[in-house]
Amino acid sequence: MSDVLPMSPLAIVLSMLGVFLGFFVATFIVIMLIRGLEQRKQGASPSLTLNAVVAGKRRGSYERKGKASETYYVAFETDSGEREEIAVDAATYGLLSPGDAGQLTLQGTRYLGFVRN
Repeated sequence: MSDVLPMSPLAIVLSMLGVFLGFFVATFIVIMLIRGLEQRKQGASPSLTLNAVVAGKRRGSYERKGKASETYYVAFETDSGEREEIAVDAATYGLLSPGDAGQLTLQGTRYLGFVRN
């Protein structure tokens, strides 16, 4: 004869909830670790200055918890023809115009500055 007791529906739901909660916490921890490693990698990258032209600009807006927010992006084209879109702050976004040529300084993919020629 088996000594296994049947589980009640409440016990089944609570055990499933525990599994989902554990999975959520583990996923959150992994995402935070990956972000931390990416930031550390960016900080270890050497800064690089390139000749570039402002190829375009755009704003991205989103709403979170009832608050609207905007992210500003500037696309640069280097002498080699490579294009890269970089997130910048609002002040930098306002100062740059398509067609501006100058020296773009990056650290990894992080924007450090742009000096017009």
